[in-house]
Amino acid sequence: MAKDSRRRWGIRAAVLAVYAVLAVMLTWPLVQHLSTHVPGSYTWAFDEYTFVYNMWWLRHSLFELGQNPLYGTHIFYPLGISFVLYTYNLFNALVSLPFQSFLSLPAISNLIFLFATTFSAYGTFLLVEYLLRNPHLPASKAQEDPPTRRQTRLALAAAFLAGLIYGFGSYRLVYAAIGHYDMWSTVWIPLYTLALLKTIREPQLRHAVLAGVFLVLAMLSEMIFGVFLGMLTLILLVFVLGPRGRKAVAGGLPALLKRLVVLVLVTLVLYAIVLIPILTEMFGGYELAGWGDAEKLSVDLMGLVTPTALHPLSGDWADTLRQTREGTSRFRDVNTVFLGWAGLALAIAGAVRYRRRLAAWITSFVVFAVFSLGPLLQINGRSIFDFDGLLVNVPLPFILLHYIPLVKANRVPNRFGVVLMLALAVLAGFGIYWLLGKLRRAPVLATLVGVILAGLILFEHWSVPLPLTDASIPQVYETVAAEPGDFAILQLPMGWRNSFGVQGAESTQTQYFQTYHHKRLLSGNISRNPPIKFDYFRRVPILDSLITVQTYGKVDEARREADRATAAEFVAFYDLRYVVVAPGVPGRPPYVDTRDDAVAYIEEVLPVEEVSGEEDWLLYRV
Repeated sequence: MAKDSRRRWGIRAAVLAVYAVLAVMLTWPLVQHLSTHVPGSYTWAFDEYTFVYNMWWLRHSLFELGQNPLYGTHIFYPLGISFVLYTYNLFNALVSLPFQSFLSLPAISNLIFLFATTFSAYGTFLLVEYLLRNPHLPASKAQEDPPTRRQTRLALAAAFLAGLIYGFGSYRLVYAAIGHYDMWSTVWIPLYTLALLKTIREPQLRHAVLAGVFLVLAMLSEMIFGVFLGMLTLILLVFVLGPRGRKAVAGGLPALLKRLVVLVLVTLVLYAIVLIPILTEMFGGYELAGWGDAEKLSVDLMGLVTPTALHPLSGDWADTLRQTREGTSRFRDVNTVFLGWAGLALAIAGAVRYRRRLAAWITSFVVFAVFSLGPLLQINGRSIFDFDGLLVNVPLPFILLHYIPLVKANRVPNRFGVVLMLALAVLAGFGIYWLLGKLRRAPVLATLVGVILAGLILFEHWSVPLPLTDASIPQVYETVAAEPGDFAILQLPMGWRNSFGVQGAESTQTQYFQTYHHKRLLSGNISRNPPIKFDYFRRVPILDSLITVQTYGKVDEARREADRATAAEFVAFYDLRYVVVAPGVPGRPPYVDTRDDAVAYIEEVLPVEEVSGEEDWLLYRV
């Protein structure tokens, strides 16, 4: 028994090592720029710097300012802003704390990304291996016998390939390339699911405790994961209550109820410090109104079987982003959820062969696929269909979620893909198990088929080279950082952004530079905010003029004269010491087109003198 245990752990260590090597290879060239660049795209929203910034803000607010990190006045100054409903990714920020004293923020973020990639695959491996080796079907003599060595080898091979689908799926790499780091933080989703299944099938309370811990870690990575995993839990429990499912419950339903109570209590206790502010904020005056961009941010039906734009056969990534922004691309938004042809074929095979055993997972796949399609069916970018002159939409069940409190906070249907891909990996794992089992009398052929399947899975999700953006701090900030005192700087591009839109010309990358200079910014990026946070800045005449100039508007001479008359008061009120002007980035309007006009306005209206310039970076002292 001890020998078998050592062998099993040796195999698991080898699997983990292979996944770690693949994580480096399939995110290339990230490891070459570990301390200087982060995954992201210059012509998109620079959301990647939101998450790098968050790591710094948590440490700075706690240990240097001694204040609640869920609130702050270093952006949206002087009003400040709440980070409660922000895409904070608290898990990554908490993990970064001990490393910030000796590693750069980009290096920490990149290492966490590689960790999440490796363990997303490994967690799926453990989940699928458990499902294959522990069928828990209605008792029979054959099922009571332990699995043979051949069955064990098949389960390991199938689980390994299933881990490739989830951990290295292009959906995670696309989210990395557009800077949505919360959505690649999937490591805890398969681990929670495994602990939940063990909570159902095994009597030990430790599984319920672990499930609660993993659920909290998932919600600290992205709060909407709690909703997704709650839905997955309900689906799995519904099938447990059926006649076949009850036989798999350890100790019967009363014992299961006790274990589930433990799971819920652990979750509530550990997450309370975040959950209470979230509930207060959500019902505190600025709940989400309308649908947001739910239709645009849905998965296109054809997108499920179309490789992402990162694939070398799909064309140019930057050109796809440009077309998406201009509304001329095939799909209305970046295609984020590609199931894979081999993965889908294997999942269908598994679902057909083991349809009774996998009923809960088939249901989960269908439910999360349908919800990912959003409120209206879209096919090749179209949601209005012409039936002989009759124009119709096809409404989908996502509409119902919009009217459920808390659940409706997710206005991005494509995010359902993180659980959809897990269901796909489980079904595909069973399909692989069945296929390799058919070749049991030809082990060499079975090995060759396994290698080919691994190659097909990795190829169809191939996203190398992964787009990166430069996270280096421009030299002009050295002067700002060196000046003592607590004061504000005016940063161009200047704007305020939330998940619904932008006021002005916001660049989250310039907000990230605050991690170096530590001075306050009038501008800022947040997920949700009450309207007054935007309205206030629009009502300040000089700021309103800057917004107008940066967004292709004109400020006449009379208004400029009025702005000059109030410039000294404006500077004194906000305690502005510097104006920092970033260069325009090609392909990122409007600022790339209006930068010169904005600089001319600053030089004309504000009492400034140029201090230095560096590769189109300008620094003015007020």
